[in-house]
Amino acid sequence: MSTERNCAVIPRLAAEIEKELRDLGTLAQEMSDARLRFRDREPDGYDLRAISGILQDFYTGIERVFVRVEEEVNGGLPAGEDWHKQLLTDMALEIPGIRPPMVSESLAAELDEYLRFRHLARHTYGFRLSYDRMARLVERLELVFADFRAACVEFMDYLKSLSKG
Repeated sequence: MSTERNCAVIPRLAAEIEKELRDLGTLAQEMSDARLRFRDREPDGYDLRAISGILQDFYTGIERVFVRVEEEVNGGLPAGEDWHKQLLTDMALEIPGIRPPMVSESLAAELDEYLRFRHLARHTYGFRLSYDRMARLVERLELVFADFRAACVEFMDYLKSLSKG
């Protein structure tokens, strides 16, 4: 990115990331509230559909951040049928002369579980969902969100340092 382009793009990209982080924080709170609803009972079909929706929205919001970084910093989205997976892989890569990794490999591995669940949930009937397939994702969502938020803050600091240089 040229310095001139940095001055225009970085503040907007940072604002977009911050908005997504606020929305993801709302989803994390919704999941926390949902967990309270079924702490003493097994989630029913409606609970499962709601939980599934939150899990799908969670990864979609994260992917939205990745898409914006890929467009503005990397120069475009990956092509092909598996572009969602490739996008996640790209975010854990250092691209010399362009950017550091946006997320660690361990966070990318955690996020891959949410990506795989989203794919499953989008391609099956809601009544076929089982809590066993979601439990780990539900339990880890707040921690994964905290790690993702920290990675975004660190990445935005890097971007802001570019605009000063």
